[in-house]
Amino acid sequence: MKVNQNPRIPNVLVVSNPAVKGTDVQNAPIFPRIELSEADFRAKTMEIFEEQPEGIPIDKADIVVSGGHGMKSAGGFESLKEIADLLGSAVGGTRRAVEEGWIKEASMIGVSGKIIRPKLLISFGASGANHWTAGFVGANKVVAIDSDPDAQVFDVCDIGIVDDLNEVIPVMIKKIKENLTKIDS
Repeated sequence: MKVNQNPRIPNVLVVSNPAVKGTDVQNAPIFPRIELSEADFRAKTMEIFEEQPEGIPIDKADIVVSGGHGMKSAGGFESLKEIADLLGSAVGGTRRAVEEGWIKEASMIGVSGKIIRPKLLISFGASGANHWTAGFVGANKVVAIDSDPDAQVFDVCDIGIVDDLNEVIPVMIKKIKENLTKIDS
């Protein structure tokens, strides 16, 4: 089969949710095999490069600390990295955080990034856009901190905190350190 005009490209979203019982695999649609050669394309792939995440990959972590535009800067993510280090977790973020250059693309959560299923996701300053929240629908627990009481993230979280991130983050770091000290003693 040769595609000359109006190509249709199927988009498959790999979801980390388990298969639904009762799914009829036998009657699933079968897509025809399309044979294409390099000559069929106007563009040519020169190199494929995958950027490796810093620290624990977000799709492998039990706990993910995530930030959004509310973090205000790359410097804001330093405090999230500190929380992640204390908890032995990964740092992720929204598309906006990636576009601003605050985190690497390999750490982007959402439809355009990675679909994750952590035991716990802690969100800081992310309003809750659908394409981002779709990236963690399989999370066991979601804690969201945002200064906007009407942020959409509060519709999908288990625990929501409406407060200034600059007030919450230092207290959270202090409490985590105190609890880790108790555990170590």
